[in-house]
Amino acid sequence: MGQNVDFELSITINKSNYFINEPIYLTVTILNSSLESKQIVTSMLSEYNVGVDLLGPNGSYLKSQRFMINDSIGHQGPFADSTLEPGETYVVEHNLVNLFPQIIPEGGFHSIDSLGTYTLQCKYVNTIDSIKNNEYWVGEMLSNSIQFELIPWDQSGINQLTALLLEGTHDEKLEALVTIRKAELTQLLDNVHNILISTNSEEIKITSAFTLYFLAETKYFEVYMELLNSPNQKLRGLGAVSLGKIKDTRALPILIEMCDPELYPMDYGPAYRALVDMGDNRALPAFEKIANSNSVPKDFRKAASREAKGIRQSIKYKTD
Repeated sequence: MGQNVDFELSITINKSNYFINEPIYLTVTILNSSLESKQIVTSMLSEYNVGVDLLGPNGSYLKSQRFMINDSIGHQGPFADSTLEPGETYVVEHNLVNLFPQIIPEGGFHSIDSLGTYTLQCKYVNTIDSIKNNEYWVGEMLSNSIQFELIPWDQSGINQLTALLLEGTHDEKLEALVTIRKAELTQLLDNVHNILISTNSEEIKITSAFTLYFLAETKYFEVYMELLNSPNQKLRGLGAVSLGKIKDTRALPILIEMCDPELYPMDYGPAYRALVDMGDNRALPAFEKIANSNSVPKDFRKAASREAKGIRQSIKYKTD
């Protein structure tokens, strides 16, 4: 509640969790908490300072914007500049997304980084010197503080993304793929797989493969294996690290083979990383080959040597 003895400023929202592509309705209430009739310049809401302080999920401050009565959804109570009787309220409702469009830009697809919890507080300030009538209130009110959370997509947003993957422009498809990855929309991974195998764009293929890596699932084992045969180095690398991420040991033979720096000079790095992620002792020959190769950078050889040493110690410990 506000700290003024004559009035109280309070804010409410209709719920605490919002899908990232739906409106957020904010209700602002000014209450005459005194025992006397008071007049407040409610028209000031459209002309002067009713500020909104909004802190983002990372604690960053989003620029305060003024309430604009003309842009509001509506209000309840007396007309502007009318008397508020004891216990009477003046209520204004706004769509918070209109006040802070930077949270959820049009279309919503750039706003995944906005997911998280926000803290909101409002203030009303009237310090206009020209108001001389003692019946009008002059001063500052501070509202209560409330929180709301932006959460990922509802079904309408899912449908939009699906349509973009099928029929969108090149840039729209890329944007949709990034959104799926950031929002972790695993229910759309089959769609991502379909665009990976159907598109002629290398950029879209790589972005699709990266999404399938980031949200890696065992059921896409064959997809990852097929990527190892791609003529594109980045796609081969994404296939390898995806196999490591799902820790499917069926891929061990090919990954061990790819750890030959002489035969696979462009691919041994991702294959090595995949084997490290798997943590299988059968990768020892691969690590030793990299550690003993003069064509591998010194730091890489040292890392492979440490991995090989760790496996040998583990094997020795088990046999002792």
